[in-house]
Amino acid sequence: MSAPSADVRILVADDEEDILELLGEYLRARGYPVHTAADGIDAINLVRSGIVDIVLTDLKMPTVGGLELLAEIRRLPIPVATIVMTGFGTVETALRAMKEGASDYILKPFKLKEVHETIVRAAERLKREREVADMRNLLAFYETALTTVAKQDLSRLYGMVASVALREMRAEEVAVWTNGPAGWDAVARGGAIGALATLDPSEIDHERRGEAGVIAVPIHSSSGRVGVLAVAGGAPRADPDLQRLRHLARVVGEAMARATRPAAG
Repeated sequence: MSAPSADVRILVADDEEDILELLGEYLRARGYPVHTAADGIDAINLVRSGIVDIVLTDLKMPTVGGLELLAEIRRLPIPVATIVMTGFGTVETALRAMKEGASDYILKPFKLKEVHETIVRAAERLKREREVADMRNLLAFYETALTTVAKQDLSRLYGMVASVALREMRAEEVAVWTNGPAGWDAVARGGAIGALATLDPSEIDHERRGEAGVIAVPIHSSSGRVGVLAVAGGAPRADPDLQRLRHLARVVGEAMARATRPAAG
């Protein structure tokens, strides 16, 4: 059973330092990007940042436990797989977690090979779930873009294009800026704030690819350059990524043109 490795980002959440160290070293050695959290609060913050695909979590942690973390993950806009770790005496709790959306569970003490096989199964299931979710989100985005005919509709569109770009590009950060009477304004952001925090949208008059996986494209409307769409982090950027971002920016530009067109008569 082969590992998806760098295509899957893993969060290990456990209050036992030995478990974090063991699983962190083992999974990194197999090529996975791994984050660790010693309590549920840190785990929730990492999950909300959008940089995690699979969560491997203990059920009992300080402050916020595994079931609470699972509930938080269910509220995310994109699917994230959850594997719960538990002792033999709490199998019923693990089964409850499965009923509430966990992808699988592992009994402690576990074998590392078992952990790896469980992660691969979860990754395969997650891929199918995300393909369905991405199709639904793309359709919703295009429908919103086509029906955007007034300025008050644009804020929803900006949020949707940020979400779609974050997922489509497998990025860690996304931002949308528009240029209005008061100057450039960040109208939508997503993911972990990092490389795009210092990007000056006024300087993006052409498509740009940079370090840290940054790609940025201008948004053009009937009145010229009216915005910028950019992503950062994640996988190395290639021409197909630029084409996807260019297409999203073009759809947003066309919607903005309709929404800002003077009323007839």
